[in-house]
Amino acid sequence: MVKEDKDLIRRKKKLLQAEEKFEKRKQKFENLYSEKDSTPRLLWRFFYNNLYWMFLVLSLILLVANKTYWTNSEYHSLIEKIGMTILTSGVFATLLKSFQFTGLFQQEIRKVMLGTEFIDNRKDIIPLWKKVSKRLYNDRFPDISDKVETYILNTYFPMNNEFYYDNVFYHIDIESLTDDYVLTYVQSWKADVVLAEGVEKTCLELTIAIDLDYKCEMPSDELLCSKVNGDDITLSEHESTIGNKQKSLYKVDIKRVSGKDSVSVEIKNRRVYSMKEDNVKTFKASTFVKNMNVVITFPEDVHVSFINLGNKKPFEKQSTQTKNMIHRSFIDDVLFPYQGWGISLKHKKD
Repeated sequence: MVKEDKDLIRRKKKLLQAEEKFEKRKQKFENLYSEKDSTPRLLWRFFYNNLYWMFLVLSLILLVANKTYWTNSEYHSLIEKIGMTILTSGVFATLLKSFQFTGLFQQEIRKVMLGTEFIDNRKDIIPLWKKVSKRLYNDRFPDISDKVETYILNTYFPMNNEFYYDNVFYHIDIESLTDDYVLTYVQSWKADVVLAEGVEKTCLELTIAIDLDYKCEMPSDELLCSKVNGDDITLSEHESTIGNKQKSLYKVDIKRVSGKDSVSVEIKNRRVYSMKEDNVKTFKASTFVKNMNVVITFPEDVHVSFINLGNKKPFEKQSTQTKNMIHRSFIDDVLFPYQGWGISLKHKKD
């Protein structure tokens, strides 16, 4: 019984030793092919990276030996073809590897696929854009595709714009709205004018207009303040609108200032006119506008509503601590031409 137990223990020890030996060999085998710097992996990497050179050497050996030693062999023609095939493959692989190593292919393909150099040299950029954009919707709306692309190109691409407005601040201070809906308000407008690259000077055309002829006997437009970069300037109404009760035009000459990205402009005026036939006043952008804040203050007896005009993203409502005040902002986005905002006015008693 004791002898059987000893034999059993001995067998178990041998079995455990065999299992340990197997595990060690298994681990050694896994490490051999998993380690980055293992000899088989290094050899394989060396063979793979230098395969084209091996083709070249092998092909040259075959061709030289075929011309020198195997000239009368029945396999002379076959060996020559094999050598030429390997030589051609080796040369092609060498060129590809060389181009890949130097990044020539990658750089050239990137220039064509991702760069704009080949587009800049084209004389048909606008027709090309129309062809590409038309593929997006022509199959769905062929009857209007031409008009859509022309409108987008002429209105929403800043190709001919010399500037855009940034950090615009509008303050409409409504002083009174009579029972006959004669409106008196002070409008303060301040903005940074960002000139396009290559443009050194431009002219701003600031228009204040009444949409309809309200036949008001006392419309007036009084310029209170005009500044450029904080300095007062003399600004007069343009001769084309003098005497026009519906429209006032002012022109401001702007020049690029060295070391600055923009030019600050500020205009303030008081207007009086009748809103009897239409109680809505609109403010539309004449060019692209980035970032705008609008503040409207009004008397206790006037009710004011804010209106978004054609904006993809509406103006955001801002909280105010002052009674009878509206504050709206349009931040980190762009207003396109003819987009903007408006206000509707009415007496609270109405």
